[in-house]
This record gives sequence, structure tokens and C-alpha cells, in this order.
Amino acid sequence: MSDLPEAPLRALRFAGVITAAVGLAGCFLEPDTGLSGQWGGRLIAMDAHPSDVRLIFVCSQAVAPPLLIDGSGHFEGTARVTEVRPTVLRLSGKVENGVMMTLSVASVWPPHGAQTDTLINYQSYTLLRGAAPDFSGWACLY
Repeated sequence: MSDLPEAPLRALRFAGVITAAVGLAGCFLEPDTGLSGQWGGRLIAMDAHPSDVRLIFVCSQAVAPPLLIDGSGHFEGTARVTEVRPTVLRLSGKVENGVMMTLSVASVWPPHGAQTDTLINYQSYTLLRGAAPDFSGWACLY
């Protein structure tokens, strides 16, 4: 038997139950499904944050909204080139085992309201989480 009065004892028990419930809730919350982290590959770098995704190519850079990954590791989205001429990029890819990504990038012209038959350039990349980009042997001539 406790020396505490009944009301404070009940409050302590209730607080303990709430604390345990909150702790267990964290175990059942859905994991983050957004693309995150720094990725690098041949002729590309990607820095993905909860707020945006920044892409660096040999001669340009682009910004995309957060890219959400589905249950099988696939993602799709669009990005806007921030330098040179205004261009919209269509992004699609897959993350495997959380460490390797295949990324397809298609540029679209005109940038507003473009249809799929207006793709003007297509490139595929392989990126690794935490790897440095490799831009060796390439330079931009402006």
C-alpha cells in the first residue's frame, strides 16, 4: 500500500499509461516515405530535403518539390531548371535497398502545359546515397 493519497496515485498511474501509449505509437507510425539525403553519381548530384530536392547536372541546376517514394521504391515528379533557359524536367526513378537509385530525367519544352510528345532530351543516371558526384572530364561552355 502506498502512503500517497488515492487521487495523486491515480494521476501517476494515468501519466504512466499515457507515456507508454505515446512511446508505443512511435512504433506504429508510418515511416518517412520521402526521398532524403545526399546522392551522387556520374554527372549528377542530388540533395533531397523534406522541403525540396536540389539537382546539380554538368551545366545546370534544378529544384523539385519533395519526391515521395511508394511502397515498391518508385517515385515521380517534376523539377524546374534554375539556370540557363526555363525548362521543366520530368523525374522518375526507383530506390533500391535505400542506397542505390536509378533516375530518369526528361526535359520538356515548352515548360508550361507540355504534353508527353514534347520531350526533347532524355537521360538516365545511377546514384548512390552518400556518394560524391563525378563531374570529371566535363566542362560547360557558355
